[in-house]
Amino acid sequence: MLIGGKSMPTMQSTPYRWPWNGLFDMRDFALVVTSAMVANQDSGRITQNGRNQVRDFANTVRQAGALVVEVACSDPRITGVPWRTNDKFALSAGERFTDADIHIQSCGIDAFYSSPLEDVLNRSHRRLIGLCGTWFETSVHSTMREANDRGMECVAFHDISFCLNPQSKKNTISQIEMSGGIFGAVSTSTDFSKTFCNC
Repeated sequence: MLIGGKSMPTMQSTPYRWPWNGLFDMRDFALVVTSAMVANQDSGRITQNGRNQVRDFANTVRQAGALVVEVACSDPRITGVPWRTNDKFALSAGERFTDADIHIQSCGIDAFYSSPLEDVLNRSHRRLIGLCGTWFETSVHSTMREANDRGMECVAFHDISFCLNPQSKKNTISQIEMSGGIFGAVSTSTDFSKTFCNC
């Protein structure tokens, strides 16, 4: 994209190249990783390889200057964890995806619900938001919609966003892409790294 006669970086994504205005700066970017608490029978739905992918990508973008925030989200319909929770339900270090710059907790499905996430992003002046983690069709998707409502430019990394029901992935992506990407764009962590991290 050309802005003011200069070529600005955008990455391959659908339904448009991201960010839409071509104004990318790693100092404006935050990776938000949602770690949804799950019932025991759901804990095996993500492999160690998947966890390693998230961790490695988080390390890559942090080294490039991004902020990494991991948010423990709770869904009482799945876990039985009440909306108003306390520290005993917070994810332990062994359950976290990343060694994030900041670990916080949400009391709902989306990462903004009753959490300091918006304040964290505003204080650090991060308006470009990448999203990944568990679960794609619940916490990742809901957080993306909330971030978009707050005026943030969002992209979901579908290769490191994991579904409770793998068959719902196609529909989850379609809901983001509908109407020209009203909630943001969809891409991969690989495309982001190649475009913005030179790797």
